[in-house]
Amino acid sequence: MVTGSIIFAILVTANAVGIAIIFNRRLRARITHALSRAWQFLTHTNIDASLNNFETAMIEGIARLRQYRGTSLLLVALILGSVAAMITAL
Repeated sequence: MVTGSIIFAILVTANAVGIAIIFNRRLRARITHALSRAWQFLTHTNIDASLNNFETAMIEGIARLRQYRGTSLLLVALILGSVAAMITAL
């Protein structure tokens, strides 16, 4: 039972961090900058342009979800259903 509680706490924390990264521009910029530096150190490849395109695409996606409320509600329902099934399985 303790293992399930620990896994649940890890999942909730990871979900909160993911949501914070998506909606907080300053945090997202810091994390993508750190990831870019780490990737460049490991592979000697500059991925700044790809990360900038990712941010633009994500912002466009969030704007579309805000524009079409019905679609975003369906997406939220699917995500909640998936999380509930995962918790049930644990």
